Amino acid sequence: MIDPTANINCDEFVCGEGTIIRAHAEIYGTKVVLGRDSFIDEYAVIGGGSAGELTTGDWFHLGMFAQVNTARPVTIGE
Repeated sequence: MIDPTANINCDEFVCGEGTIIRAHAEIYGTKVVLGRDSFIDEYAVIGGGSAGELTTGDWFHLGMFAQVNTARPVTIGE
Protein backbone atom coordinates (compact mmCIF):
# COMPACT_ATOMS: atom_id res chain seq x y z
CA MET A 1 0.00 0.00 0.00
CA ILE A 2 1.39 3.37 -1.03
CA ASP A 3 -0.26 6.41 0.53
CA PRO A 4 -1.40 8.89 -2.13
CA THR A 5 0.58 11.71 -0.47
CA ALA A 6 3.89 9.81 -0.75
CA ASN A 7 6.26 11.23 -3.34
CA ILE A 8 8.09 8.59 -5.40
CA ASN A 9 10.37 9.88 -8.13
CA CYS A 10 12.74 7.16 -9.33
CA ASP A 11 14.07 6.06 -12.68
CA GLU A 12 13.47 2.49 -11.46
CA PHE A 13 11.33 1.63 -8.41
CA VAL A 14 10.47 -1.88 -7.23
CA CYS A 15 8.75 -2.79 -3.98
CA GLY A 16 8.06 -6.25 -2.69
CA GLU A 17 4.69 -7.68 -1.78
CA GLY A 18 3.23 -6.33 1.45
CA THR A 19 5.29 -3.12 1.42
CA ILE A 20 3.73 -0.09 3.12
CA ILE A 21 4.75 3.48 2.32
CA ARG A 22 3.03 5.97 4.60
CA ALA A 23 1.93 9.59 4.23
CA HIS A 24 4.39 12.22 3.00
CA ALA A 25 7.30 9.80 2.61
CA GLU A 26 9.75 10.77 -0.15
CA ILE A 27 11.64 8.29 -2.30
CA TYR A 28 13.86 9.46 -5.11
CA GLY A 29 16.90 8.16 -6.92
CA THR A 30 18.07 6.28 -9.95
CA LYS A 31 17.13 2.84 -8.60
CA VAL A 32 15.28 1.89 -5.40
CA VAL A 33 14.46 -1.76 -4.71
CA LEU A 34 12.62 -2.62 -1.48
CA GLY A 35 12.18 -6.22 -0.31
CA ARG A 36 8.82 -7.69 0.69
CA ASP A 37 7.00 -6.43 3.78
CA SER A 38 9.11 -3.26 3.91
CA PHE A 39 7.75 -0.30 5.88
CA ILE A 40 8.52 3.36 5.17
CA ASP A 41 6.94 5.56 7.84
CA GLU A 42 5.53 9.09 7.58
CA TYR A 43 7.94 11.83 6.42
CA ALA A 44 10.83 9.38 5.94
CA VAL A 45 13.19 10.14 3.04
CA ILE A 46 15.19 7.89 0.75
CA GLY A 47 17.50 9.89 -1.50
CA GLY A 48 19.89 12.79 -1.18
CA GLY A 49 23.22 13.73 -2.63
CA SER A 50 23.20 12.61 -6.23
CA ALA A 51 20.14 10.44 -5.40
CA GLY A 52 21.70 7.12 -6.35
CA GLU A 53 20.65 3.58 -5.50
CA LEU A 54 19.14 1.71 -2.55
CA THR A 55 18.57 -2.03 -2.37
CA THR A 56 17.06 -3.61 0.75
CA GLY A 57 16.21 -7.11 1.85
CA ASP A 58 12.86 -8.18 3.25
CA TRP A 59 11.38 -6.51 6.36
CA PHE A 60 13.26 -3.22 5.94
CA HIS A 61 11.85 -0.56 8.28
CA LEU A 62 12.54 3.17 8.00
CA GLY A 63 11.05 5.13 10.90
CA MET A 64 9.25 8.45 10.98
CA PHE A 65 11.43 11.40 9.82
CA ALA A 66 14.42 9.07 9.19
CA GLN A 67 16.58 9.40 6.09
CA VAL A 68 18.76 7.09 4.01
CA ASN A 69 21.22 9.19 2.03
CA THR A 70 21.91 7.53 -1.29
CA ALA A 71 24.71 9.82 -2.45
CA ARG A 72 26.55 6.52 -2.88
CA PRO A 73 24.84 3.17 -3.50
CA VAL A 74 23.42 1.66 -0.31
CA THR A 75 22.58 -2.02 0.30
CA ILE A 76 20.79 -3.11 3.49
CA GLY A 77 20.11 -6.81 4.14
CA GLU A 78 17.16 -8.40 5.90
